[in-house]
Amino acid sequence: MSNIIIDKTDEIQSYEDFLEDFKVDPSVTILSKNCLTLLNEYAQLNGHVLLFQVISQSGQSHQPIFAIAVLLDDRQFPAASASTKREASIQAGYKVLYQLCLDARQTQRFITDTNCTLFDRIASKILSTYRDLCLSVQLELIGCKVLAGFVLEEIDKQTLTVICLATGNKSVGGSVLSSQGLVVHDNHAEQLARRGFIRYLYQQIDYFQKKQESIFEKTTDDKLILKSTIRIHFYTSFAPCGDSALFTPRDKIVEATVKDEHELYRTARVQGQLRSKIENGEGTIPTEIKSSILSLDAITNGKHIRHMSCSDKIFRWNVLGIQGALLSHIIQPIYLNSITIGFPFHYGHLCRALCCRLQDYFHSNPLPEPYRLNHPLIGHTKFKWKEEINRNTNSDDSLNWNIADNNIELIEPSTGKRKPNNEISRLCKSEIFQLYKNLNTTDRKSYYQMKQTSSIYQQCKYQMFRGFELYYSTGWISKDPSLSMFL
Repeated sequence: MSNIIIDKTDEIQSYEDFLEDFKVDPSVTILSKNCLTLLNEYAQLNGHVLLFQVISQSGQSHQPIFAIAVLLDDRQFPAASASTKREASIQAGYKVLYQLCLDARQTQRFITDTNCTLFDRIASKILSTYRDLCLSVQLELIGCKVLAGFVLEEIDKQTLTVICLATGNKSVGGSVLSSQGLVVHDNHAEQLARRGFIRYLYQQIDYFQKKQESIFEKTTDDKLILKSTIRIHFYTSFAPCGDSALFTPRDKIVEATVKDEHELYRTARVQGQLRSKIENGEGTIPTEIKSSILSLDAITNGKHIRHMSCSDKIFRWNVLGIQGALLSHIIQPIYLNSITIGFPFHYGHLCRALCCRLQDYFHSNPLPEPYRLNHPLIGHTKFKWKEEINRNTNSDDSLNWNIADNNIELIEPSTGKRKPNNEISRLCKSEIFQLYKNLNTTDRKSYYQMKQTSSIYQQCKYQMFRGFELYYSTGWISKDPSLSMFL
């Protein structure tokens, strides 16, 4: 396979094509926004002064023609004319967005060459797919803080395919939790991307059962397993919250290179501890000494909900697999082949956070087969995704897309539901459980009961919890089972 990928950043889109794309851009139509709203948001998020200036007025008094130009700081854009000031402003706004879109695409060129790394190829695929999903400007210019996604590699065909991607860095508060599985609790990009990947797995299982082309094949224990020619890669534009981002100032400037072997790298006592996300905010805090269940009563009475950090959840993937407890009834664990990180990057810290924290513990207490402690390749990419914009954006909407559904969905992180009509998201527990029941229609157990009956998976999970308690004096926080008792 050629490593040269030239994407649409090299194409110059005409103004007419831009207007046509804008009208069908899913990121615009879902939010029912016009160009003036988007332009104002762009100016506010990036600290620009935006002015609409009438530069001329002509025509008869009963049929005036207004010419309006837009000033963005000291930069003036081409004027547009119309019979009303509002229509002239809209047409002038289109011209501004068109030029800004061209500016953005000229600086966002994700092109790989014959000397590029696997990590650059993966990042290029994810970034180009995200950019192409946003046909005009809403997400391309305003940006997002974190972008994450999964890529499937077919070794025999020498291809990389983006399976799913997501954006986001917020989680819901305790006031909107759903006992029917109708709310997406964790809206961080990494977790939404995984749920999109799980939807893809259900599609592939269905294909296998229908004797269609699938990524799965049968094993001797009647469970499905990934074909030996398939590899799964994960990308995130920002170091996952929690232990992955726990650097000291000195560590941040150390240039670390990718090595053949991982290492348990620690420079501070707190590194390696489990951490939970802060409700309605950013950042993480260490958990208590013992693993615990956060009761619904406590949340109802005002206790802040605690979501485990993305670093801890990705570590869990490297112990239990990406597929989760439900799918463990049907398929063997699926482990990542590689993890690509954007910024910040430190090889030793990321190895510790994502897979090596309990390597000594699991060496003394091995996991039952087919589970294992997975050590994926971990690497850095040279491609950045509007880093200077994304770190400062106030745009909280979470986007998700996967190849099985093949359309984008926007989630309001404060409600955990789909925009614009506050409907349930395809990534919520209830919708995922329905996919499982479509494959297994005879079992009447609840969502929680079905997960608990995956005995080896649960054994490995509690073994992992015990390891963190023993080695780092921090415990895993689980949600109240009553939130998962739905049928």
